[in-house]
Amino acid sequence: SVTETSIRVRKSECLDLPPVVKQRIEVKMLPQQQKAYEEMKNDFITFYQSNACVAQLALTKLLRLQQIVSGYISFEDGGVTHFKDSERESALKELLEELTPNHKVIVWAVFQENYKVIERVCKDLGVKYVGVYGGISETQRQEAIKDFNQDQATRVYIGNPLSGGIGVNLTVSDISIYYSRDFSLESALQSAARNHRGGSEIHQKITHIDLITPETIDEIIVEKLHEKESNGELLISQDFASDIIKNVLGN
Repeated sequence: SVTETSIRVRKSECLDLPPVVKQRIEVKMLPQQQKAYEEMKNDFITFYQSNACVAQLALTKLLRLQQIVSGYISFEDGGVTHFKDSERESALKELLEELTPNHKVIVWAVFQENYKVIERVCKDLGVKYVGVYGGISETQRQEAIKDFNQDQATRVYIGNPLSGGIGVNLTVSDISIYYSRDFSLESALQSAARNHRGGSEIHQKITHIDLITPETIDEIIVEKLHEKESNGELLISQDFASDIIKNVLGN
């Protein structure tokens, strides 16, 4: 008879990988952001420039809060308004200005509107970038990954943690910046592994930077994802979603 066995081996046990350094950069909201955030949190509705942003369900409300914190607000008529000169955008600009001369940098974000801001920051700095997220073809995706890995002039990779963060080798970069996150531990782990895997031994360390607005949904998501990772709970359960709702909304 044949006995089937399996073992689980962690990366740290079989690869001589560089240490991961996690860095948190706090970014405050603008007064109009803060007002919109508190109104949405308390009343499920906020008004900005006479337009209404309404959240009917708790999960939708969390999504709206995430959007506001990340720098924009979406309205019931489909329109979108960005909060100009947000501290989050300024922090990203400072980081890229400092880092890109000597490092290739990955910037992760979960919202389409975030990509527009990140691309604008790169253009303002004169930094060549590629984007790997929804709406591009597989050919464009592969070309973007190739450019980032092989073209010395391409300094920034803008990606969605899921569509641009699974099955991709980005070990040419030693720095990741999380501009915004979602609730998915899978996307968090997958994106973190893009530049911390076999091949990243070329770097002394890998740095993952979170842009976080204190005392908001930002902070709670990062804390809860860290708890899940520490406990080895890879699946996002209904209890996990309920836990975030309770912590953010107090329900």
